Amino acid sequence: MKLLPALLLLLALTGCATEPSGERIVPPSGGRINHMTIVIPDDLWEGRVGDSLRNVFAAPVDGLPREEPLFSITQMPNGAFVDFAQRIRSYVQIDKGEPSVVIRKDRYATPQTGVIIRGNTQDDIIQQLQENRESIVQVLKQGEVLQRQRQIAKSMLPMSRLQQTTGVTLNMPSAYRYASKPGAAFNWLRRDIRSGDLNVTVYDLPYSFYDKDSINIDQIIRMRDSIGSTNIETAEGGSFITEQAYAPYLNRAEIAGLPAFESKGMWEVKNKFMAGPFINYIVNDSINKRWLVLEGFAFAPSLDQREYMFELESILKSARISDMSEQSPTDE
Repeated sequence: MKLLPALLLLLALTGCATEPSGERIVPPSGGRINHMTIVIPDDLWEGRVGDSLRNVFAAPVDGLPREEPLFSITQMPNGAFVDFAQRIRSYVQIDKGEPSVVIRKDRYATPQTGVIIRGNTQDDIIQQLQENRESIVQVLKQGEVLQRQRQIAKSMLPMSRLQQTTGVTLNMPSAYRYASKPGAAFNWLRRDIRSGDLNVTVYDLPYSFYDKDSINIDQIIRMRDSIGSTNIETAEGGSFITEQAYAPYLNRAEIAGLPAFESKGMWEVKNKFMAGPFINYIVNDSINKRWLVLEGFAFAPSLDQREYMFELESILKSARISDMSEQSPTDE
């Protein structure tokens, strides 16, 4: 967890029952994925502080075909944040005090991530929020990813086939199935959803394919279009390519402890009325001296797609990569 210097990690140990051994006892947390509570007085919520909070936590998610908020938000005055209300998995609380941002893990329930933003004035609070917004969002989203992965772990698809061909293991719901042939270098898994499907692809590229210090979005687009148009079959017969109207977002990331490039954008079937969002990770797999490509994409016309893409992101971020040189042909 990388937080800005202003963020402090605080594990609050008060207000919870304890066993004789001294272990804390907290109830299980609740709440839907990507839903959070903002604990703030009504007057602040209706003014500049509330506007600033909405601009951060209800900002549009990158790479979706239409605007959907990063989090679905419920506002609650401080006096109501007691008892059962405190069991929400993710919350942000606005308090008066010396300007600071504090992260609290499992204070009232588990798993739980709380962010306390303090300031003596409204300007103080807004400044703390703006200076630390990226780290605050990062720690809250990480909590949601872990929760989605815990849900997925209850019923997972066996990974021996994928692990055999790529050295990669993913935490993937059992509702997915292989769309690629056994032993194929291009691995494609998918599951049906209402009015569409979700897809995951896994394949690798030689180390010489990219210069790790100069990789850019144009190179990623050319790679996606070349491989996607060859390996992704569409019923309409068009080529599966990156949508040309909008440039994807590009960020640095980490997958399985290895440096990676994350891109989010839109795919389309050329000259056809099919399109949807994708998330792509190009991993510098120094273990196997290659570039490993992990991608998830959705086809869900007319549906909200935030949660579908979040499922795909959670699957890809669960990747574990083994050393292929130590793997025998009979490994399962």
